[in-house]
Amino acid sequence: MESEISRRILEQRRIISNGALTRDKPVCNGGASGEAYSKTGGCLPPPSNPYNRGCSKYYRCRSDS
Repeated sequence: MESEISRRILEQRRIISNGALTRDKPVCNGGASGEAYSKTGGCLPPPSNPYNRGCSKYYRCRSDS
């Protein structure tokens, strides 16, 4: 009996969707309603180091940009 149960478990097919294989995207809302990833980026964190090449007042540049 136990070997039959093991065989049935092994015979079940597990399908992974193409959306689940997308790299570098967090799962939003626990993958509810079949949408595993956010299309609008609502669950993505803000960028940690935004690009800023302006001159600060400390360096006494011509403009304060």
